[in-house]
Amino acid sequence: MTITAAMTDQFRDLPVANFSTCVVLANDFSHRTTDALRNEWTPGKMRILIEALQGQLVTITTDKQTGHTLTNVRLVGVRGRISGGWSVDVAQRYGTGDTDVNVTGYWLPAIGPAIIPVGPDSGSSGMNSVKWTAVRMWSDQVSEAIALARPIAEEQGCRWGAWSGTCDARGVVVRYEPSKNPPAGESAGKFWHATVANGRVG
Repeated sequence: MTITAAMTDQFRDLPVANFSTCVVLANDFSHRTTDALRNEWTPGKMRILIEALQGQLVTITTDKQTGHTLTNVRLVGVRGRISGGWSVDVAQRYGTGDTDVNVTGYWLPAIGPAIIPVGPDSGSSGMNSVKWTAVRMWSDQVSEAIALARPIAEEQGCRWGAWSGTCDARGVVVRYEPSKNPPAGESAGKFWHATVANGRVG
């Protein structure tokens, strides 16, 4: 569209768009349609996103039922709730003083499915965006955890089956599901799982 002189008034207060961003979705971390939590933020997904953000500000819907949304806030961490379940701590500045910051824990199941990194450092270009950095971190940590756990499980007879992993708040939960049809004369072992703690992966 060509902007004519007669149209300029409606755009006079439009700010310069000096950056774009890439929305991070809860289902970016799971492509299995059978995953009951595919469209929800879990402690593991949120932990990975916070690591990828490295302090960058976001826009986040803290109550998907009402649509209540905060912008220019920082995700601080994930923690368990006394009443059960998990919260994400969100820091919001309400004044110019050093201590004019409020940190509130919001229940994870209430968080909206999309979190939007904001600011000129959101890295929206291709594979360097926060979104794809987080997805790579998830995949890399799962792969590292399986590589660490597999030799231990194989010593217990878990040699013929499928391996999977899921990031959680404390690390990566690795699971082994034995094959129903192992090679003749071989045993696939039993179902097996273990948690590889943060610090050993990532």
